[in-house]
Amino acid sequence: MRKIELRLNLGKKDLVWTITEQESGSLFFEYLEKWVKSGFYIDPMIPLEFKGILSKDQIDGLLERLPSTDNPRYEEHCLAWGIKKDETDLMVLLVTLGHKSASSIEFFPVGFNPGIWSKIS
Repeated sequence: MRKIELRLNLGKKDLVWTITEQESGSLFFEYLEKWVKSGFYIDPMIPLEFKGILSKDQIDGLLERLPSTDNPRYEEHCLAWGIKKDETDLMVLLVTLGHKSASSIEFFPVGFNPGIWSKIS
């Protein structure tokens, strides 16, 4: 089972939510209780009270945080992370190309595939 933590980098990298891949392949999402109490949601498609399996629309919202495949440097980014340019595994894409997105959001793997994850600073 693979798991990702999302951290908001505002100086101290606050842990905000986790995504855990289920045996069925679906993705279970959960905000941390401490973050829920802050009253600040990260994505309008994923309200603070949400806890459960991500819908296709919610997954598409996460994918929007990644560099566009139309970006002329997309293939270069993939090569730098050691992934194929046609990679479709959301968990892999989030912790590689989405690791340091254009915002203060960072995705971190939790204990899986150390070959790729060792590249994450």
